[in-house]
Amino acid sequence: MSSLSFVCYIVLTSVTMNSLSGEHHEVVTLLEPPFVMEKTTQPPSNTKKYEGMLIDILDELARRLHFTYNIRVVYDGKFGYEAEPGKWNGLVSELINNNSDLALSHLTINSQRAKVVKFTQPFMLAGLRILYRPPDPWTNQEPWYIMLTPFTAGLWVVIFVLWLVIGCLSYAIDRFSPFEDNLGQRVNHVECRGLLCGKLYTLCCILVQRNHINSPRSPSGRFLASIWWLFCIHILITFTASLTAIFLSRDTVSHGIPFHNFDELSRQTQVQYGVFKPSLTLDYFKNSEKPMVQRMWQAMNSFHPSVFIKSTKQGLDRLRQGNGNFAFIMEGPLAEFEAEKEPCDLVVLGTHMDEQAYGFACSWEGNLCDRIDHKLLEMREDEFLYKVKVKWMYSGCKDKRQQEVFSGGLSYLDTFGLRLGGAAAKSVTLRTFGAGFLVLFVGLAVTILILGAEVTYARSRNVTTKFPVHQPMRDEGRDPICGISTNKLMNDDPLS
Repeated sequence: MSSLSFVCYIVLTSVTMNSLSGEHHEVVTLLEPPFVMEKTTQPPSNTKKYEGMLIDILDELARRLHFTYNIRVVYDGKFGYEAEPGKWNGLVSELINNNSDLALSHLTINSQRAKVVKFTQPFMLAGLRILYRPPDPWTNQEPWYIMLTPFTAGLWVVIFVLWLVIGCLSYAIDRFSPFEDNLGQRVNHVECRGLLCGKLYTLCCILVQRNHINSPRSPSGRFLASIWWLFCIHILITFTASLTAIFLSRDTVSHGIPFHNFDELSRQTQVQYGVFKPSLTLDYFKNSEKPMVQRMWQAMNSFHPSVFIKSTKQGLDRLRQGNGNFAFIMEGPLAEFEAEKEPCDLVVLGTHMDEQAYGFACSWEGNLCDRIDHKLLEMREDEFLYKVKVKWMYSGCKDKRQQEVFSGGLSYLDTFGLRLGGAAAKSVTLRTFGAGFLVLFVGLAVTILILGAEVTYARSRNVTTKFPVHQPMRDEGRDPICGISTNKLMNDDPLS
């Protein structure tokens, strides 16, 4: 008889611990997408209906534990902070004052709250992550002058100075060397041969392998031309090799993102970053003794304007208006949810920092949280919690994320919206080739200015003579660009 009583006691205890059949509970919550939201279409009755990830979990708990509930929103819209010693607000105060049995929200579990309320098993991890809007791929993907980066600015200046020096030396050789055959050219074309421009033009012709130039006759002139030719070949080879290495080593995955984790974020100076104020995240940065976190806290206090955000909308507006100059540090689930919303222009970076977790809270009176714990473990094992999270947090930008992979982060001007495949990520873009376009456009502009000067000069001197169409230019005996004599060059070997 005693053994039968013991078995009955065990059965009744098990049923009691795992079932709340017939019980009714007051649930207090806080509206925050995607956890708890008001339904867009309300029923005719006066009672408001809610939806969201936590509502699905609460309904499943009610089904498995056989209880009913009434839900309402907390009066002050706060999670629960100790405003004064011993005085709490928000969800925590509702439980302390026994106005509610269960606080249903993404409430962060911490030691201060655990002293006054009881928490369930965590239903979701909530470490800090970085919400960021990458810069526009056209304006910030790569510097427009990337084609000039094989040489430093100092090297470009030295090359230009050497070009002037070699031109001056070549002019001196042409003028003073007794072995230069330039007597007839001086008589006929003093206006060009007496100027430095002729020799600078000659050096340019050597660089681009133009043949219609006067070759030097003296040993010193020929030796200088050979040295300059070898130097130009060295420049071209070095430039080509360096530019090829730059293109092959480009990081085509980052799409111009200047950081990928918290450590890189803390060490860079281009992008400002901020957090909610007040929040547990702010308290973490303020009180942490980790060197990296302290460095980030000091940086946040030095940024202007202030990077302490008062609302999610304010943070999102600053992200999108900053064009890659601002990053928002927030709890991981909230950051992931915002990144999945239209217009799908945000990304979540960094692994979880400050390992936190969300849980439901109950008052210390009763064992409601203890009974919910077992069911939460079951729901985690059968992947119900995972399915609910996917339903409410990862269903917004899936197709557009795939499109971004196909486009490789290139701008519309480069792809015209077409899916070019993974090889497109290594392509040279319009912006990458910007330096080439700049040289061309500047050259066109200078050409137009020179043409205008020529026309103006000709009209002022009443010059109307042109080369006859039927007569070869070589019969004129001069190069049309600078008036350099070419009769002897066209008929003789350049090096004879």
